[in-house]
Order: sequence, then C-alpha cells, then structure tokens
Amino acid sequence: MDEKAKNARQCWHCRRELTDKNSWMPTDGFDRGAPTFYCTSCQNQYYLQLAKVVGSDLAYFYCCVKFDVPYVPRALKASYKYRREYGPWGGYITALRAAHWHNKKDRWCGFADGSIEIKKAFAELKELGAESPEELRETRERDKEYNREFWGKSYGADSEPYTDADYDALNRVYDAMTEGRSGISTQSQIAIQDIARWTLERDKLMAAKEFDDAKKVDAMIEKLKESEQLRKKDELPQDRARLDDIIKACERAGLNLMDYEELKRQLATYMFHTPYGYTRDSADQMLLYIVNATAANEGAPEVDRLPNEFAIVDTLGEFAQERDDQEKQTYKELGIQPLQMKPGK
Repeated sequence: MDEKAKNARQCWHCRRELTDKNSWMPTDGFDRGAPTFYCTSCQNQYYLQLAKVVGSDLAYFYCCVKFDVPYVPRALKASYKYRREYGPWGGYITALRAAHWHNKKDRWCGFADGSIEIKKAFAELKELGAESPEELRETRERDKEYNREFWGKSYGADSEPYTDADYDALNRVYDAMTEGRSGISTQSQIAIQDIARWTLERDKLMAAKEFDDAKKVDAMIEKLKESEQLRKKDELPQDRARLDDIIKACERAGLNLMDYEELKRQLATYMFHTPYGYTRDSADQMLLYIVNATAANEGAPEVDRLPNEFAIVDTLGEFAQERDDQEKQTYKELGIQPLQMKPGK
C-alpha cells in the first residue's frame, strides 16, 4: 500500500489506522468516496461534546449526518444495553450492526438509508417509550463519566473530590458563560472552565465564612474575565432592528408614513434598486431566444415571435424606456427587429 492510500485510511482526528472493527464503514468502502474518516472512538468523543451543547437526542441525529450513519430509532432504543461497554455512540453503532444495518442489500448503509426527517424520527423514538429505570441509571452514569472527563475529579491534588452537586454547579456556570456565544476557541474554553472552578471555590469559601479568601478568588475571576473579554460589557453590540430605525429608513427612501393598506400598495410598487439598463423589448428577445434554443434541442420548429400573452409585464417600470447606443448596436449586428409585443393582449 502506497503512502497516500495509507494516509487515506487513518482517522482524521487521532491518526490511528482505521480497520473494519474501529470504523463504521469497512475500509474497502473508502475507495468509493466515504464522506468522513473517523474511528468510532473519536466519533464517540465528538458525540459527547455535541450532546453537551444540543442534548443527547439531537446529538445522535447530527452525528449520523456527519458520519454518514443511518439514524434508526429502534436501534437507538436497543443500544442502551451496549453503552456501558462501548460508550453512547459506540453502543449505537453496535446496535446497528446487531440489527444488520451495516449490510442491507449487500451494501454498507449510510444516513440516507435511515430516518432522514427529524420530526418523524423523533416522533417514532417517542412512540418507542421513555427510558426504563435501568436506562436512566445508565444515562446518569454516562453524565458522571462526561463530568469527570471534562472537569476532572477535583480542583487540585489536595482538594476533596467533586460531588454530583459540585459538577452541577460547574456546569451551570459554564452554560451561563457560553450561552449566546458562538465559535468558542480552545483558549476561551479553558478560561471559562477555570472561572467555573474558581466560582465553585469562591462559593465554598463564602459558605465557610472565609470572606477574605473568597474576595481574593473573586478578584482572580474578574481579572481572568477581563483578560479574555468574557464580561457582559465586553460583548459586541448586537445588530437589532428597532421600530424607529425602520421608520427613519422608510423616510430616507422617500416613503411617507401611512396606514396599513396604503403602505402595502406603496411597498408593492416601490423600486428599491436601480432600473435595468435595457428595454423590455430586449427581455422579450431573450425569452424568444430561450424558447427557440429549447425547441432546437428537442427537434421542434422555431418561431419568429411569441404570442403577446408571453410578453414580459413591466409592473414596476424597471426597464429603460428608450434603447441606448449599446442596445441599438447589438440589434444592428445581430439583425434583430423589435418585437413590439403588447403585454396582456
């Protein structure tokens, strides 16, 4: 195998060699143009990060789109028994293989073979029933696993291990800091994690009435927020349309304030753009050329003129009233005679 073919069979994230066991599509399918090349372990990590943002249900659907995997609600329901061993995404892949979705009609299935309409897919998933008590316990255990991976087991070597309540507090701060922010960089994410940890430490110090130490930690939090521009006042102003701005824009455009019915009539006929630089007859000529080109392709006879009912109607007065020199020269060189079509007749 040459170097190019070898690289094509490496996970795009961790660079491990892909095999039939650690990828959804078999390696011989890569030559047929598989859309993404990630091992199931990296796919699982991607799912965990996405589930934190959009929730587990949407994360499964989005990952199926990204990794070209069928979204099958019944397989998703059946995947709970595999998740403890293989993780949430790996468990779903295992459930698909157990249901033979990897080999329908002697071919490897992709996203288009499963449920592609998200509303119908979620409705079917809901009909299959809620999670059983065992499945709920597994879900909570997966959440704990994610928290331990994302936050660590404690703040420092000498600190007490984080409790479930601590993880909840950390997640609340993180969610509040990231809400409404798109495209968070890795540096910002690390800073927000530190702010969340320090906020938890500050609150614990406050509860223990160690106010001086709590004040020092709070100063660290504010300094980090300032340096990373994570304060509310550091956010860029949003472009929100205000009613008075709309009114002023209408006035600048020469529109008078009027009642609703009159305003509709004005907007229907007001032209906000520059008129075309050619006449309506030129547009009719172009339409005639299109019709004749289509006729020639289909072996039908061409016509010299279209019926008047096919004439372009210039409701808004967008076409030039007179031909300019360029249009006259074009007509002369191509031997075009004005059609003088009469719209509506």
